[in-house]
Amino acid sequence: MCSRTRLRYPLASSFTFMGLTNERGFPYSNRHRSAKIECPVFYQPPDEPEYPFHDRVVRVTKCGRICIGRRKINLSVVFAGQTVGIREVADKIWLVSFVNYDLGFFDEEVGRVEPTSNPFVPKL
Repeated sequence: MCSRTRLRYPLASSFTFMGLTNERGFPYSNRHRSAKIECPVFYQPPDEPEYPFHDRVVRVTKCGRICIGRRKINLSVVFAGQTVGIREVADKIWLVSFVNYDLGFFDEEVGRVEPTSNPFVPKL
């Protein structure tokens, strides 16, 4: 261990001696073992949303687009990796939904989703 590491982490050598370091040599907390508490629960992602009333279920790309055949419709990078439901509401006009919210409409000429009304606006 170099002198700079000793200055930054004065207890690093005692942690190394006690075996309380991770694979890279940095000290880590071992509280849950010393208190005999069960290991923390790991994150488990929720199930994929289902869209039973939609014509298609599409995954949004990393750049925030919906790809249908050769068409690329810009949605938002916020939805990257998520699945959205697509339903045809009129001739060549499609509705895009995420979980329980209708995000907007797109048609074959426009390459982006036009938003619907905001469902979070307080109604007076």
